[in-house]
Amino acid sequence: MSTFSDWRTVPWVQTRYASSRSLLRRSGTSGPVTRSIAVVPELVVVTGPIGSGKSSVTKMLAERFSEAGRSVAVVDLDDIVAMLHAPLESVGQSWERARDVHGHLVGEWLSSGVDVVIVDGPFCSLSETAALMQCVPTGIVARRVMPLSTYEMALTRVAGDPSRGVSKDRAILRLKYEEFARELPSIDPCEWTFDTSECSVGDVVTTVAVVLLAN
Repeated sequence: MSTFSDWRTVPWVQTRYASSRSLLRRSGTSGPVTRSIAVVPELVVVTGPIGSGKSSVTKMLAERFSEAGRSVAVVDLDDIVAMLHAPLESVGQSWERARDVHGHLVGEWLSSGVDVVIVDGPFCSLSETAALMQCVPTGIVARRVMPLSTYEMALTRVAGDPSRGVSKDRAILRLKYEEFARELPSIDPCEWTFDTSECSVGDVVTTVAVVLLAN
């Protein structure tokens, strides 16, 4: 059975992780970066397993863009799921419906004139990625950021988060991490990959922002 401890053996993850660590070391000496507004909006996709720091990275990255004078829209898949109350359909059906709506909303924001759209959620399978990208205008390429974590670290994080529900259950969280480990080799390679049990959210955001704000 695959376990999440195997993630560094996945070739693309290993390569991107090493590259991100190199950027992380260099970005520590960089000051604030502010550039002119990009004509083509950036689409930043923050994806990864439960408790890896996706929401924290998204929030701080949005703040960093805003401080640099960029207009930012954050589109969190969990927020879309929370809008739906459909007791007669399965959880899977509800998530599929929410993913479709989420993809359309991402497309609308990218076409609205904002400078940056940051998307937060689990986008692992081909179908999940297709739903996300279905309405993205031609010419916009997703810049993917993947925070990773150990199961043990994630368990500690979700236990202290009052907003968490079933993900606090040890068995469910373990199952989700095992599923993610199996899916990881087939996930589209991410531009940045970080182990958030080794670096802070601030370090991750600074590393990514230095690159994106230079455009």
